[in-house]
Amino acid sequence: MDRRSDRERFEELYRSTYQDVLAYSRRRVSAGDADDVVAETYMVAWRRLEDALGAESSVAWLYRVAYRTISNHRRGARRLMALRRKLRTAPLPRAVSTANQAGDRDEVDRVFDSLERLAPRDQELIRLAAFEGLSHREIAQVVGKTPAAVRTQLYRARARLRTTLLETDGEGR
Repeated sequence: MDRRSDRERFEELYRSTYQDVLAYSRRRVSAGDADDVVAETYMVAWRRLEDALGAESSVAWLYRVAYRTISNHRRGARRLMALRRKLRTAPLPRAVSTANQAGDRDEVDRVFDSLERLAPRDQELIRLAAFEGLSHREIAQVVGKTPAAVRTQLYRARARLRTTLLETDGEGR
């Protein structure tokens, strides 16, 4: 029986396999995504340390976890792209539909692209107000804030969206 602590055993596993798992991941996904894959892989290894250390090959066991993590990541990316396509063809809220009726779909796409550049919290506030048509009080219930806080945060989110739209004007659309 190994008398070392789980932490020591995990650290040894990590030190001896990290470069291999990172290289494996980077050959399959972008560098940023590879970092996420590696982090998730070692989280699983920590939770299932006995399985990882008891495998015939610990690095092969970790590759299997990374493979599954990458597969999940790709499925999620496909679902996100499908959702974005669906959103682009869905009926637009009144605030945006005027541009669409005028045939200016490029402008609508620019708004969506600028919205995606915002922090997730800002995106959600703007979507709840513009797309779902919720009041400040209703948004407050959704996000767990007071209506006053939502009013302030939504004002700031819209200002950031305006800034992002102006920046895209400078990029030549």
